[in-house]
Amino acid sequence: MTANDQSTDWHRISPVSVVFFLFRTVREVAFNSLPAIIVLFAFLASGGPGRKAMVGGLLGLALVAAVGFSVLHWLRFRFRVSPDRVLVRSGVIQREELEIDFGRIQNVSIREPFYMRPFSLAILGIDTAGSSQKEIQLGGIEKRFALVLKETFLKAGRYESPGSAQEGEGTDSDSALLTRDARDIVIYGLTVNFLLWVLIALGLLFGGGENTEPMLNWLAERVQIEQLVASLEGIGPTGLSMLAVGAVFATLTLLSLLSVLGALYRYHGYR
Repeated sequence: MTANDQSTDWHRISPVSVVFFLFRTVREVAFNSLPAIIVLFAFLASGGPGRKAMVGGLLGLALVAAVGFSVLHWLRFRFRVSPDRVLVRSGVIQREELEIDFGRIQNVSIREPFYMRPFSLAILGIDTAGSSQKEIQLGGIEKRFALVLKETFLKAGRYESPGSAQEGEGTDSDSALLTRDARDIVIYGLTVNFLLWVLIALGLLFGGGENTEPMLNWLAERVQIEQLVASLEGIGPTGLSMLAVGAVFATLTLLSLLSVLGALYRYHGYR
């Protein structure tokens, strides 16, 4: 079978791709809305039993919604390969129709996630000129068909392939629209307000007596409060002020370091 033999047919992808869409949806929501989610659940968890029960209900509702959205995305997804282009129909809320000429294709990658491997399925990723991310991902197509499509693109002779097991590597650096080095990422980590949301969430979580009292009791059992108070009284007002300033500085430094490390982990090699 060749890609051109199927040029008049619209193809559906395997139902297993629902898992692919589910993982992608969860990842996108986590990256884009994580601070708001943390604050929301901290607010709910800081209340009484009724409010805490809402956490489980919201988690269940979110999971059902994500699965339903993934199923709808699978039902909507179609693709067709013509002699000179790839056409894709996708989207649930905002429907899209993409047409990509073979001449724009720069990279093709084939991945086999663990949940697709038993079914001999794969994900075909297509990078195009002028795009900073995957413009098309055909998730849940037969591996042999993915190899046929890749061979078809190779015969076009207009891109460099990095190999079937890699994604996003092997593209000429001249085609990159935007790159970020470690210095830029560190600056982003120092200025991002994600940890501020975490502090707000912690304030909401421990602001109520129900959560604060058990924590204070736990500390009292493990810390000699009387000795600690006596030590603090011995250093005097000036020492207490310096200690407070040092504690605030150390906390801010630690939070900034965590933010920078998180930014480096997420965006290292960004291009």
